[in-house]
Amino acid sequence: APHASPHGVGDMARAGGARDEENGVAPEARGGAETTPLLAPGGDGAGVQEEEARGDSLPGAVANVCMSMLGAGQLTLPYALSTVGLAGGCVTLGALGVLGAYTLHALDAAARGTRARTYGELVEATLGARAREAADLMLAVYAFGGAVAFMLIASEELRLLLNALLPNGHPLWEADRRVLLAVVTCLLVLPLSCLRSLSFLKPVSTLGSVAALFITFVVVVSAKWSPGGALEVCGGDTGALRMWPESPGAYMGAVPLFAFALNSAWSFVPVRASLRAPTRARVRTLIALSKVGVLANYFVIMVVGYLSLCGGDIADNVLDSLAHTPVVLVARGALALQLCLALPLRFLVARSVLLRAGAMEQDGRSLAFYGTTLALVLGSLALASVTDSLHLVIGITSSVCASALIYVLPGAAHYKLLWERTPPLSSGGLFFALMLPALCVAVGVVLLTAGTAFNVIESVGGA
Repeated sequence: APHASPHGVGDMARAGGARDEENGVAPEARGGAETTPLLAPGGDGAGVQEEEARGDSLPGAVANVCMSMLGAGQLTLPYALSTVGLAGGCVTLGALGVLGAYTLHALDAAARGTRARTYGELVEATLGARAREAADLMLAVYAFGGAVAFMLIASEELRLLLNALLPNGHPLWEADRRVLLAVVTCLLVLPLSCLRSLSFLKPVSTLGSVAALFITFVVVVSAKWSPGGALEVCGGDTGALRMWPESPGAYMGAVPLFAFALNSAWSFVPVRASLRAPTRARVRTLIALSKVGVLANYFVIMVVGYLSLCGGDIADNVLDSLAHTPVVLVARGALALQLCLALPLRFLVARSVLLRAGAMEQDGRSLAFYGTTLALVLGSLALASVTDSLHLVIGITSSVCASALIYVLPGAAHYKLLWERTPPLSSGGLFFALMLPALCVAVGVVLLTAGTAFNVIESVGGA
């Protein structure tokens, strides 16, 4: 289960275990009948401590959190920067990165008071079963929207790759990427998505992270650098450099692209649960190292990509703005392969939630399993075939779902824990303690409403 990554890309394989159980339901989507009990502050927790002693090392956990963020979301960052401006984009990415680090601290605080080992269990333990159902629904839509984005990216990269490698006269992919998308979906994506076990796809998360770092490298080496090492800004046309967004609407429409790239909240809980000896100091180190590492990569690809391309149009997938050099072609091939293999993991997540919501984990499971899989795959194929706007697909998906998963639910869970804290904080202490979770919820609500509205308006206006 999730950068989508979505956010990222690697979250599907890592946090969800990259598998369907016998009944086709992923661990994250399976819910118990009872709310996870809260642990008393002085509780024994011997069994938990014994399990934690056999957990992952800190470097391994840092790598897993990074893999949950790194992925396709970074491809839109130079485009987002061209919309909000150099200064506006850097401030936004930095601010959302800091706020995202807070949400991980909030999830850590909530996890210390529960036996929850997944995001859904934590939400249910702190906010109730209805909140868990809402989170599961958001997760399913997030996974489905991410799948549409993956199909858009993979089909276009395959088209560009084949056009560059093969001689002219191949109208099937020269005329329309949709033909390639349909072929790849029918021959690769759909058969893989119908498998009961996807454990063999676990390496896809690592491949996604390697591909993301390689794409950053490709963007840097493809930029024009002077002999002295200076970057040629905007192809020499410095007047094309934008520092701030041209309008509030343009800004709100682009902010969800930053949030999508930074999504790690959902996958953090199982990674934290698997960390050996998750003391506060070790978890803080985990959060700091993973956020700093990912933000460093994002700032490089975003700033270098924008400054090197701002003299012309910047595609909402930065690779599409680069020339067909050998290193770019390798990046196209690696990205297309990784996304095609990641698609079944996205469908695993959405299918698991839908099967659980319909109480179909056991009864009629074969018909429900294959019918739901076919509907999800064909639905994504249809949507990816009728739109070419990657930034709108990611923008709407992030506005509707990632805003709730990253900001609203973690902030609300932390707010409730602080409000019900025993012993209670003083009135003044409680007021200041609640400011940050309240701000987090407010940011999520603004992204959910304004971000969705402006992206929908753009999609309707461009139709």
